[in-house]
Amino acid sequence: MFKKQGFPFEADTYLNIYSSCLICCDFCKFNQNVSETSRTKFNPKDFKDKRVLVSYSTEPLLFEDCSYTQKVIKSLHNQNAKLLFLSRFPKRVIKILDDFSKDDIVGVSVSEYLCGDKKTLFDDVKEFLKLAKQKGLKTWLSCEPIKSFEFAKSCVDDFENSADFLRFGKLDTQEDNAKQWLDIKTKLEKYCKSEKIYIKNCI
Repeated sequence: MFKKQGFPFEADTYLNIYSSCLICCDFCKFNQNVSETSRTKFNPKDFKDKRVLVSYSTEPLLFEDCSYTQKVIKSLHNQNAKLLFLSRFPKRVIKILDDFSKDDIVGVSVSEYLCGDKKTLFDDVKEFLKLAKQKGLKTWLSCEPIKSFEFAKSCVDDFENSADFLRFGKLDTQEDNAKQWLDIKTKLEKYCKSEKIYIKNCI
């Protein structure tokens, strides 16, 4: 089983739609500082009847044109696969919400390091959660990496009542913020009492 820390369930496996990621986040633990990528080759039958994390180390909606990702989702559903989906682009996820089934769990990343305009990001996430709920889809938010309790608290305040669960985590690169994270984690644990919130350890 493919188990990531802090999930209330296990996935059977994962699928990276692309061979590498073009976003080039400074904090990416996979260190994918690349300028091009390719579609990965896979056999949908290998994922029959499984829970599949899409994607693990690459962004599944790299481009404004989401048609290839939509084809992948359809091919997995044709094999009765259930998806755990995660993207950094809530607006792009909104475009393909009709492609998900009620057995899928659809999520977006909320990163303090890539926040930019916080209000715009949060508004986009709220719109995603609203529309996904209208379609009867289960949702989650990956709130990481977090570098301040204030940002983490705002995620809880804004999204706890509309997302099915939230996952908070620290920076995992060589510039690890474990000491800082211990303080954030302690404050979060005191502030959050809901079972729908999962907070990573400092290891």
